[in-house]
Amino acid sequence: MNNIPYYAIKTISILLTIFLIVVCLFFGYLYYCSIAKMEVPTLGSFKVYPVLSISMEPKINVDDVVIIAKTDAAKLKPGDIITFTAYETDAVITHRIVDIESTVNGYVFTTKGDRNNVEDSFFTPQDRLIGKYVMRIPKLAVFIRTCTEKPVYIVALVFIILLIQFLCGVFEKKLKPAQDETVTVTPDVMFSQTAAEQQQNADWWQTGP
Repeated sequence: MNNIPYYAIKTISILLTIFLIVVCLFFGYLYYCSIAKMEVPTLGSFKVYPVLSISMEPKINVDDVVIIAKTDAAKLKPGDIITFTAYETDAVITHRIVDIESTVNGYVFTTKGDRNNVEDSFFTPQDRLIGKYVMRIPKLAVFIRTCTEKPVYIVALVFIILLIQFLCGVFEKKLKPAQDETVTVTPDVMFSQTAAEQQQNADWWQTGP
């Protein structure tokens, strides 16, 4: 029980290391996307989009980041949330499906924002479909926007994490449990006796039991 503070600090240090690696990989990937001129960060069949409107609140909020997976249009059903490009403006929209119609040219979706009172004024053909909503990361867009507009915040974040890790390392050394001392027992120690014990044994042999 006395070692709880030591292991707690060690756990914090490990978690900070993992977080630092994730942050570096994440922003490294964003930088790669900007160099490669990728409009949307993509990883395999997944794409990442920031949320810019309130139309899907409270399910999805402004400045959340949504993760969208490429999907087969035939597997979609009313109630699913999809991301698509608007027919007239090419704006990227994430709304819920309220109806699906099968046509000779594929599926056509009728969509609606959860917060909107009416359905979208346009239909979304299958070729406008980007993918199906998987999950959201709350307010991540704020963090990304702040760090990309002002890279000094990334440097400050890394510095703070490294400083905390250094302090954790200092406390780890102070709180590290002491190693059990190994006691070596030699034959002369094992068989050594006090003067009183030796005299008692001598008396026993002389007088007998």
